[in-house]
Amino acid sequence: MPVLRFPGVFSAPFSWRVPRLLPGVLLALACTGVMGGEGAPDLGHSRELIALGRAQAALSALEPFEFQFAGDPGYDYLLGLAALESGAPGRATLALERALAVNPGDVAARFAMARAYLALGERAQAGAALQELLDLNPPPPDRAVILNELRGTGSGALGLRLTGYAELGIGRDTNVNTSTSESSISVPALVDTVFRLAPLNIATADDYLAAGAGAALEYPLGGALRLYASADARGRLDASATEFNTSSIDARLGLLRTTERDQVRAGLLAAQFGLAGSANRNSLGATLEWRHALNADTERSVFGQMTVNRFPDRTLRPNDFDQAYVGVGLHRLLGGARALVYGSLYAGGEAAPHGRADGARALGGFRSGVVARLGDEVEGFVHLGLQWGGYSQNNAAFLTRRNDALTDVSLGLNLALGDRWTLRPQLLWVNSMSNIVIDGYERWDLSLTLRREFR
Repeated sequence: MPVLRFPGVFSAPFSWRVPRLLPGVLLALACTGVMGGEGAPDLGHSRELIALGRAQAALSALEPFEFQFAGDPGYDYLLGLAALESGAPGRATLALERALAVNPGDVAARFAMARAYLALGERAQAGAALQELLDLNPPPPDRAVILNELRGTGSGALGLRLTGYAELGIGRDTNVNTSTSESSISVPALVDTVFRLAPLNIATADDYLAAGAGAALEYPLGGALRLYASADARGRLDASATEFNTSSIDARLGLLRTTERDQVRAGLLAAQFGLAGSANRNSLGATLEWRHALNADTERSVFGQMTVNRFPDRTLRPNDFDQAYVGVGLHRLLGGARALVYGSLYAGGEAAPHGRADGARALGGFRSGVVARLGDEVEGFVHLGLQWGGYSQNNAAFLTRRNDALTDVSLGLNLALGDRWTLRPQLLWVNSMSNIVIDGYERWDLSLTLRREFR
């Protein structure tokens, strides 16, 4: 899932990955409208005082209301932050504990609590709290701030980090074999002879069971450099059309360098796609990505990838291809971090080293989407992908150069079910338009997936 950021009262923004992580800063903003009248603390003014370095003045303004408003997370967060910035970390922990008791997923309050622990000399507790924030995979500016604080704990929290997930899903796919819905086709090379297609080559609908699991680790190599490695395994079992059961294994290994505003990732990847219990395609390649935070709400990226793709079955060897592409992307927060909008453009090509029937391919594409928080426990998403491909030589059977346009749209919800559990209902639509009828198809996929994360 895409990562969202939000600006804090302090100097750095922070990230959230599940709907429950409602930041204390946003709570403070929300509370300002209902708590700024007579007989109530002016949270907006107090927040401004802290931002201007006048934390003591903010603390003096907030303290008289503690008896009345203790337990309100927006008030408690600002009171704790003001106390912390005023040099009273012990006082800060009392208020921040109240804020976290109401909203345990409040990332801003957790960061402030970690700083308070560090100021009190409780380095182990500070390191544990900061490590939890780091496990949320924040963007470069946030990550740099957290790493700097972690180094100050001396707790060893910057050592090996291991995360993982497991998920199980059920669904209904209208085209498990991604085939044309036509039962017969005309072949121009054979004087428009009409052939009836075998059932295996006609769109087939089926129910399925899907499962997946993965793990990722990072290890510091010194300075801003870290080693990363990850692996994922997925499988899908069709209820009836078992000849189209699929599986995949993906592995990545590389280096990650993070500074205050930039993150550079370079690595190797290996993958295997399986069909009906046998290896169908093997891939090996390299990736490079650079992300740069323009400000607290906007991040841009440049990326590229090269892969060599080979089919173990000798009869499929002519389909081997080598692919390379480069692209640019942009992520932007909207609505006070309640929504993330993103988009990317890419272009590249494929070489056909063993005589693919359609030859080499030039390709280009666009991906975009929106991820929005619809409630404290609900996140909605919509993703759109478009890809165009044009091939270099005439297909001998259809006497034309193949051109494709692939569209995929997915929409769904992420529902938080307690700590680290997520339920995701999703609808996917894929449509491949091609001037060669046998390469065109449409499919709808409705699924329900339960996911458990481990940190």
